[in-house]
Amino acid sequence: MASRPLASDADAPIYRGQRNFSRARLNLPARIVTFNGTSDCTLIDLSCTGAKIAAQDCPRVGSMVIIESLPMELFGTVRWSRRGLFGFEFDRAMTQQEVIAMRHYADGEAARQKEAQMVYARNWVQGIRQSAY
Repeated sequence: MASRPLASDADAPIYRGQRNFSRARLNLPARIVTFNGTSDCTLIDLSCTGAKIAAQDCPRVGSMVIIESLPMELFGTVRWSRRGLFGFEFDRAMTQQEVIAMRHYADGEAARQKEAQMVYARNWVQGIRQSAY
């Protein structure tokens, strides 16, 4: 027999399909670190308690992962995964100020990438060997 949520629980965000915290859209390149290795990903959005991440190879639900190559490392657990996206719940909730700081960092990402491409192109023209940006 399936249990139904208590009347008091019916108003909880999980039953309404809503979140407790608003999300900041980021679209930041990052890296996933799991027990199986490291791979590239994109941090799509972020709230105080979790994030949505796009990756070619998503980790399994329940996996503990680290998201790095950002101003701060994010530690947590994969809560859902489907079609190249997964939801990630943080071990420690972020403050609203940390979320805002990450959003400001994301605002400057396009400029950082453009500058890195210009440096790479300039060095290539000058014959300076380097690894990909």
